[in-house]
Amino acid sequence: MLSAICLILNSYKLQGTEQMKKLLITGLFLFVLGGLQAQIEADFEAEDVCLGDTTTLISTSTSNSPIVLWKWDLDSDGEFDDASGDTLIMVYEEWGNKTVGLRIVNENSFSSATYQQVYVAENPFPIFNLKQACSGTETLFENRIELEEGEIESFYYEFGDDSNPSTVESPAHVYDQPGTYQVYMQITTSFGCQNENYRTIEIRESPELELNAPPDTSLGITGRLTLQVNTPFDSVRWSTGDNVSSITVTEAGTYTVTVYENGCPNSQEINVSGGTGGGPSPISGEYDIMNLITPNNDGFNDQWRINNITQRGPCKVSVFTRDGVQVFSSDDYQNDWKGRYKGKPLPEGSYYYVVECGNNEVVSGTISILR
Repeated sequence: MLSAICLILNSYKLQGTEQMKKLLITGLFLFVLGGLQAQIEADFEAEDVCLGDTTTLISTSTSNSPIVLWKWDLDSDGEFDDASGDTLIMVYEEWGNKTVGLRIVNENSFSSATYQQVYVAENPFPIFNLKQACSGTETLFENRIELEEGEIESFYYEFGDDSNPSTVESPAHVYDQPGTYQVYMQITTSFGCQNENYRTIEIRESPELELNAPPDTSLGITGRLTLQVNTPFDSVRWSTGDNVSSITVTEAGTYTVTVYENGCPNSQEINVSGGTGGGPSPISGEYDIMNLITPNNDGFNDQWRINNITQRGPCKVSVFTRDGVQVFSSDDYQNDWKGRYKGKPLPEGSYYYVVECGNNEVVSGTISILR
């Protein structure tokens, strides 16, 4: 380039001292150099991205001569030594604003540099807590996601049991059967980021609950009634506040008992109607009521017997399943029931009975069928 300037000077046969010639040559050189430098500019494009997704850094730099080198500063340390090339594909491991720098060099050894901000949006992993994961009761899926920037705009759950999905933040769902289920959760943030999670959960079986009385019973002639849980449990709580297996009530009303086993609850209501009051407390022992029958036609305990019933009768007798379905009824019981319903043998298990005799005495309890 200096030789070209000299040729120009010689062609015009410039006059003057050698010092003047040197000053003029230097000025022309700096002028040309400045013009060349003004024609190179570093620039690049980059889209904002969700954490975990890819973003592409593409050089859009311009130069009056071919660009031969692209160097990147990806850690904001002022050194362009982290990557090279006109295009980079990036996956960031942390969210937030990222400062990215690009330096280019053309074939004339002129360079240019620039810095830009690339935003990486937070994209949290969907997580939830389970509360009361038991069959037959509501299982709560509690959202546990916390965002530092923005908010979650939508939720989507599938519960793994062919039920309808939910778009509630923390839905409640009832599983009919215990077992293993795969739950799917998807979220969308206000930035537009989406993330999903599959989680296998275990739904435990709720405990059985049997009482010594049917769902509808009476205080009887004494005005007192003992209610008792006949099945195993870890803990129990009555609506009266008691935490024991049996309570004695003296007022009509609705009483609720809840038993817990392995963290799972089961509840039942008993509607108690008022009694006539007065008199001794009638108990099963006074009636000598059988609490077990084995109706297999072997001649032993094939029929349910209430001893001395003829002296107390006529007596109305009703038998119920633990769900409150009436399976036997007689207005004048004759000790002839063989554990059948509509002509067919009932399954083994516990059933509730209510005996109401002519003197307004009411007795309730449990009868078991064993074949």
